[in-house]
Amino acid sequence: AAAVTATKPEVAYISKTDAAMYVLRILALDSGETIGSVRIEGEPLSLDYDGQFAVIAIRSADGVRSTVIDMDSYAKREFNGLASLVRVPITRDG
Repeated sequence: AAAVTATKPEVAYISKTDAAMYVLRILALDSGETIGSVRIEGEPLSLDYDGQFAVIAIRSADGVRSTVIDMDSYAKREFNGLASLVRVPITRDG
């Protein structure tokens, strides 16, 4: 996976799968954890990020569903201006 730093987020081109794992790791989205009003139930499968909204596909006992998180406001609120950490381009492969 490409290294992503707060100083040069613009040079980080990583796959969609790597991006999902990276962003989920930043947010520490474990099953049952609450992020704002969003409660993660199940196994995170993938993530699409367009620069503001993250759409996370989650597999649970009821099947696969999507959860949308406004990453811009979440990152600014939780990381005190380090929103650039989650501003990574996501390629359309894998």
